[in-house]
Amino acid sequence: MGIARDNWGTVSPLDLTETFGLIAVGSKRSAGTWEQLGISQTAEYVDARAPIAAGQPEQREYRAQEIQNSARVGATSAILSVVTVP
Repeated sequence: MGIARDNWGTVSPLDLTETFGLIAVGSKRSAGTWEQLGISQTAEYVDARAPIAAGQPEQREYRAQEIQNSARVGATSAILSVVTVP
C-alpha cells in the first residue's frame, strides 16, 4: 500500500504505483486549483510544501494519473482528501 504524506504528519493511502509504473501526482489546497506536484515511480510521495498560512492546518486533495511515453493517459485516480497538522 502506498501513501501520500506531508511534512506535518498526515499519512494516507495512495496505492497506484503497483498498478502503474509511473504516475503524475497532483494536488489542490483549500479552494485552489489543481497543480502537478511531480512524477513518482515509488509507492510513496512526500508533499514538502509549507502550508499557505504558516502554522495553520489546511485541507489538501491529491490525485494521480498514469504516464506512458511522457504523456498522461487514462482517467485520474479517486481524490484523496487530507487535513495537514502543523
